[in-house]
Amino acid sequence: MTQRRHDGLAEEAGKRLGCTRLVACGDNLVAWEYHVYIVNPDDLKIYVEHIFYGETKDACLQVKTEHLASCAYYRQAEEDGRIDDRWKQIPASALPHVGEAEDDGGNTIDL
Repeated sequence: MTQRRHDGLAEEAGKRLGCTRLVACGDNLVAWEYHVYIVNPDDLKIYVEHIFYGETKDACLQVKTEHLASCAYYRQAEEDGRIDDRWKQIPASALPHVGEAEDDGGNTIDL
């Protein structure tokens, strides 16, 4: 395993990765995306998705826990059982950094 440090990446956007260990999968280092979908109680549609990034699943869950402290909408949805979630393994090189985020059209988002 290789250790890599990320200091304050996209802290303004609420995605602090901290110090964790990357896991080797074959010759590639892998990381995780944790997708959480909030289900609207009125029409059972999904209008909000949260994505938490981390070098490990535990790192993603730590970021989620920190976010829950400041997001009443997400916190209430979790308390009500109105969330669905999915894990996605990604190459470690795909972890977003400040200035590298893109919208759905491939345009860079200035953070």
